[in-house]
Amino acid sequence: MKCIHCLLYILLICSCNSRVNQCDKNISFDEAEVASPSDCFSSLEIIELKTDSIFFIGDLSDIKVYDNYFLAHDQNSVVYLFDKNGSLISNSKHMLGNARNEYTLLFGCSYNKYSNKIELLSHFKVLVCNLNFEVEKIVRLPSFLPTEEHKGQFYCEIFDLSASRHYLIPSGLSADEDKITYFDSETEESKVVLSVYDDLWTHGTMQMSCFSAKNEKEVYYAPMGTSNYLYSIDTEQNVLNRYARLDFGSNGLTLDDLPSKVGDKAGMEYRKADLEYLLKCDRDVPVRVVPNEESILILVKNGYTRKDFYTLIYNDVNGKLSKINMYDGTKYAFPFVSAYSEGCYYALVRSGEVSNFSEAMKSNISCQEEDCAVILKYRTK
Repeated sequence: MKCIHCLLYILLICSCNSRVNQCDKNISFDEAEVASPSDCFSSLEIIELKTDSIFFIGDLSDIKVYDNYFLAHDQNSVVYLFDKNGSLISNSKHMLGNARNEYTLLFGCSYNKYSNKIELLSHFKVLVCNLNFEVEKIVRLPSFLPTEEHKGQFYCEIFDLSASRHYLIPSGLSADEDKITYFDSETEESKVVLSVYDDLWTHGTMQMSCFSAKNEKEVYYAPMGTSNYLYSIDTEQNVLNRYARLDFGSNGLTLDDLPSKVGDKAGMEYRKADLEYLLKCDRDVPVRVVPNEESILILVKNGYTRKDFYTLIYNDVNGKLSKINMYDGTKYAFPFVSAYSEGCYYALVRSGEVSNFSEAMKSNISCQEEDCAVILKYRTK
């Protein structure tokens, strides 16, 4: 009997530690000091995305940054691969269709640095392509259609742990949308391994990528929903830990503000009510988190228009929190940042906006093209 009591005690302690996992890093929005972009960054570079005269790029909605490439897609589900100078290497326009090696709707995309392949997520499959978007392999995803009794399951992000090991993030309204799925593209085996359901307040976010590399064994994870926490994942053990706590401040969103409160977070009526409230409210709500080894960038919404956004940058070395207003009273001075890589933050804008961002950085750079997509590269101090 004594052995049984000891075992139960150990299990209880382990269970509590895995669920409660208090983090030492606390970021309070009230402690932020207003700063200009030039206060936070040492330089600004522009990378114009170039194509030949025949091919026209539509409005790009996402940008992913890799060691040697940029990967982007537009509103028509066409994916583009650029080199680090902004020159177009290839695109997936020829892959749009209903054939087995084609797709009609893009759910997500990734460049796998381990295999040197591009992965395109569609409804039920991953199209694994070479850098010319020629399909070399088709992998079946663990997706399924909804029924009258159960939700369906689709995936909107793939994060590569190796050439064949991945994490999958379900799209909104999927059966396991609060969970992370481990997926082996070689065997097509999958398993739900992690969940943030207990910490997630509601859905609705501008999170572009949930994952970013921390070191060889860990990745950062920012969920697609409103939460007080940023996480890290031990990818060898599939262990989720709270990495930093976000204190939204005196004007921050609270659970009591949400129509769903702590009720049925999965209900469609609550989902729509929460989303409508988040779109219109003037509470401070984090909508995107971009973490890295030196800092944590947090995009915060506190109103209905673009002017009502601001960016927080938490310095992980000295604990200083800076606040950059997107609109400085006369112009838009800072963009929506999408990604981070090797000491730089990246944002995707149109060439007509560059002069304002350049002025805010006290620099004098301009675009050669009158109307093109431009990547802004902010180097941290």
